[in-house]
Amino acid sequence: MMGRSPNFMTKCESGQRSIDVMELMELAQIYNKPVNHFFSS
Repeated sequence: MMGRSPNFMTKCESGQRSIDVMELMELAQIYNKPVNHFFSS
């Protein structure tokens, strides 16, 4: 996924690494969700 290691996703999910806007847009496309889906309301 995204040409990244599983460690990349683990760190993002645990909050050890933040993602930039382009990575967020790519994740939204992969999961077929709007970008605002990844923000709490």
